[in-house]
Amino acid sequence: MKNTSIIRRACLWLFVTGVAVGTSVLLTSSSEAQGFDHLKCRGVDLDNKNVSKIPDVRLFTDFASENCKVLDKGAQLCVPATKDGQDDFRGPELESAFLCYKIQCDTSPNVGLIVNDQFGEHRITLGEAREVCAPACAFGDGFEICPEA
Repeated sequence: MKNTSIIRRACLWLFVTGVAVGTSVLLTSSSEAQGFDHLKCRGVDLDNKNVSKIPDVRLFTDFASENCKVLDKGAQLCVPATKDGQDDFRGPELESAFLCYKIQCDTSPNVGLIVNDQFGEHRITLGEAREVCAPACAFGDGFEICPEA
């Protein structure tokens, strides 16, 4: 009788331990899989006196090389986000914020592309460049968005 009680307690202990470890592994792996692979952007009021000091830039992409002027209006701050707690294999995990500036460029490539994202496949034609986004660190009341150096 005593042996049966000890065996029951041992089985109960093993079951509870197994459930706790399994839950811990499940929660850990699901939170690791939910990386920030999207950007959420908001318009910002920009300190225009510093933007006017930015020199013209030459931007290189797979589509074109363009000379561009950074404008002193229409900035936005984009921060890493996750959508519905889901990971998307098409994007890398993002760690830094991006400060985006309106630009005006001297050329506009006429390129057609097929783009596939989580919302489906799209046929697009590139228009003129509108913004350039620079990696940035963002600091505020109780938060910091900045990759580790």
